Amino acid sequence: MLKKIFAQILIKTVHSIAWAIYIQLAISFVYIPILIYWGLPISYMSVIGNLIFTPFLFLFIFLSFIIFSTEILLIPNTFLCTALNSFCTFWLKILTLGSPQWLIGFAYPGFCILILFALSGIATIWLSRSWRLGYRTLFLGGVLTLGLTILKQLPVTSQLTLACGKNTLNITQSNNKLTLTIPRMTIHEQNFKRWLTRTARPTLYKTFGHAEIYTIILINPTTHEREMIEQRQTELGYQKLVFA
Repeated sequence: MLKKIFAQILIKTVHSIAWAIYIQLAISFVYIPILIYWGLPISYMSVIGNLIFTPFLFLFIFLSFIIFSTEILLIPNTFLCTALNSFCTFWLKILTLGSPQWLIGFAYPGFCILILFALSGIATIWLSRSWRLGYRTLFLGGVLTLGLTILKQLPVTSQLTLACGKNTLNITQSNNKLTLTIPRMTIHEQNFKRWLTRTARPTLYKTFGHAEIYTIILINPTTHEREMIEQRQTELGYQKLVFA
């Protein structure tokens, strides 16, 4: 009897996970074009991450609601508060396991191509609507992989000019390596950081399909400019720094 109950629970769990994966793949055809349009990268682990995040979010909301209710009713809830704090600490530790290596960017291919990408997902779901869940999931995953491969292989430009305040910065690509040329300029560190995160990286993703700067060339730099770039090597991720 226990084996039968366990088998039923296992089957239902596997079926629920399969449905969750299928739904995540279907949603990918909607949010991936939006991320590409915004110049944001996509994570390899997005499907798995969403599967893990959903039960954690449910548990967090549930504990928060119970604590809120006990506060209103003046019921002691020290144990619940401790459980919620431990849960949040554990969740933050899991988040530290993420890696930038999981991110992949795509150059902006044009609005029509992004619409076609989304429509291909809708067509795939419609064509396989009568199939078994496993076959539907594999088919949808295959179409998604094929679509992303095609997007990644589309040609991109080799040169870009970016405005940073009143200055003009040139970026060129050769052998999939980006070279950033920065003229002599005076800019506040916080302004440079905002420019890097809000303008430069999204634009690099949309233009080249990635934002990894291999070489930075400083032309007749000021002392402040040189120190600012050197101190931000980890954040900028460059491998070579050249002075001209």
